[in-house]
Amino acid sequence: AALVEGQHFWRVRSRDVAGNVSGWSAVRSFVVDTIAPTVPALVTPPDAGFVSTTTPTLDWADSTDANGVANYDVEVDADAAFTPPLEWSATVVPSTAVTAALAEGQHFWRVRSRDNAGNISAWSVVRSFTVDTVLPTAPALLTPADAAFVTTTTPTLDWTDSADANGIVNYDVEVDADAAFTPPLEWSATVVPSTAITAALAEGQHFWRVRSCDSAGNLSAWSAVRSFIVDTVAPTVPALLTPADAALLGTSTPTLDWADSTDANGIQNYDVEVDADAAFTPPLEWSATVVPSTAITAALADGQHFWRVRSRDAAGNVSAWSAVRSFTVDTGAPTV
Repeated sequence: AALVEGQHFWRVRSRDVAGNVSGWSAVRSFVVDTIAPTVPALVTPPDAGFVSTTTPTLDWADSTDANGVANYDVEVDADAAFTPPLEWSATVVPSTAVTAALAEGQHFWRVRSRDNAGNISAWSVVRSFTVDTVLPTAPALLTPADAAFVTTTTPTLDWTDSADANGIVNYDVEVDADAAFTPPLEWSATVVPSTAITAALAEGQHFWRVRSCDSAGNLSAWSAVRSFIVDTVAPTVPALLTPADAALLGTSTPTLDWADSTDANGIQNYDVEVDADAAFTPPLEWSATVVPSTAITAALADGQHFWRVRSRDAAGNVSAWSAVRSFTVDTGAPTV
């Protein structure tokens, strides 16, 4: 007759035609179990996640069953309907499995459990993961240009976006005074856009590089290394030499001369201004940007003129203006 779930014992004896009865057989037991185990809950990889190996480890929560779980059926396929033949399947004892080598791209997986009575649970929900073992392209550095000067201690670094079939998650940026990037570094960061503003850096030369990380965690090669020079210090102020202050000149195109400014990274050029107004209110009589520390003016009118000079270094830092001097142009001959 129909028996309830659980353990039952049984025995048998025989009776002959004369009615003699044998002894009872040895007693045996069996367990009635018609209840399927609980459905496994998938754990990792997360649904729609990325894995950077062709043989990912699949993990799920243990099923429960009154009489114990015997094993699990695991199926992986590129088709969410799991139409045979499958890419990979296995029957495993623990609640984890390492797949065979899978192709790049999206794969679906599911698991069911089997108890000691052979009852099989329903399939778990279906999850997907994407195999991505291809590194993103290395970033190409844009600015600052290699060996460039910057006039801020917190320069903005910029580079081209890396390319990857499954998208870039972030970039690692490193800056150091050592081109080998030996830790500890001066500054490093992981950023989402393809640009970064550094922390405050010391004056002098710094090296920088960038690499990208894709959705699967694959890291690109490091970019080429570039350097830049932080220079926020203005050059020294030029000292005017000739003409002497308040000098009288007999030429309308005098030669102006001044002492060289000094700067750790060199002088780029000088701005020279000449005007009849000591306040140098535009428009000026004459001005120029020159490379040596001397200049010949354009033709000036007879009379008093004021002049001043400032210097500019290789980073673009500009000194203060020099002291203002004057000279008087007098090209008219005296009366007879």
